[in-house]
Amino acid sequence: MFLERKFTLKMKFKPNKLPNRMLCFEIKPEGVAMAMVEVKRNAKAVIHANAWVETTKFTVKTINTLINDYNLKDWPVTIILPEEQYQMRLVEIPDVGDSDAMEAVKLKASDFITYPIDDALVDVIKMPEKAFHGRRKMAFVVITESEPVLRVVDVIKQAGLSVHSVDVADLALRNLSTYCNHNPYSGVLLIAWQHSQINLCHFQDLVVNRRIDIGSLGLLAEDQTKNDQLTDKVQHDSLMLEMQRSMDYFESQLGLGVIDEICVLSFMELPDSIYDILDRNFNTNIHKVKIDELFELGKNSEVNMLDQCFVAIGGALRYQGAGG
Repeated sequence: MFLERKFTLKMKFKPNKLPNRMLCFEIKPEGVAMAMVEVKRNAKAVIHANAWVETTKFTVKTINTLINDYNLKDWPVTIILPEEQYQMRLVEIPDVGDSDAMEAVKLKASDFITYPIDDALVDVIKMPEKAFHGRRKMAFVVITESEPVLRVVDVIKQAGLSVHSVDVADLALRNLSTYCNHNPYSGVLLIAWQHSQINLCHFQDLVVNRRIDIGSLGLLAEDQTKNDQLTDKVQHDSLMLEMQRSMDYFESQLGLGVIDEICVLSFMELPDSIYDILDRNFNTNIHKVKIDELFELGKNSEVNMLDQCFVAIGGALRYQGAGG
């Protein structure tokens, strides 16, 4: 992803010597999520530490506090950008050489931004060749302004850590989907407080990413007479409709088959009725992710903060399977 080529040149990672452990910082306007994950061959990945820090500023002091509390030294770092800081668009790639294709993508990217393209970082996530029935060569183009990214990189370097790459939440969720699911046509549904995100994958390729403006707060309606939580029918019907549209797009428009499995992540504990609704509506294996069952938890893992660190954990799974 962004900057990776520059940093890998310095770190000299070879294909069979990719890091099997990663420290990830997910930066949000309201705070920072951190996760340290080590991948082990033929065993559960280990979450050595995770944390959530409420702060409106990402500073050297914030990082130094985490370094001292969780012994973060000597871990390669990946950064997850806040969603407000980047755009991700599906574009058609011209049938030309790689360098010319990248120039064409940059030209298209300039239509989506209000700052000069020379001030942007642009990267491409290619779709599988068989997508769109092989008739069109498509890719996601990811665009962000370089100056805020380089500021964050500089903060981490000042704290004495080495930045390996800069990534986006969509790919972190792709990593989680690959780790949690056992089928090649799979996906992840992340239910945040005020929105949801569904990402569908063809093997390890991200092919569908859809943000849905319905979150856990909208799915639940409080019954004041019983002091209980009920599901909001209008909201969950809307969520089901958007999920169905995403799965239909995967099957019909992309021509990539039928989704076999979707794992569900939520920032809060949802009632079983939500999962019952999902099971009734879709003819696929839908299961709730329990991080403490899928991962081995290290002594510095904060169990009560795991739900706040889903994306950071996914970001730290960048090179799952690379260990050994």
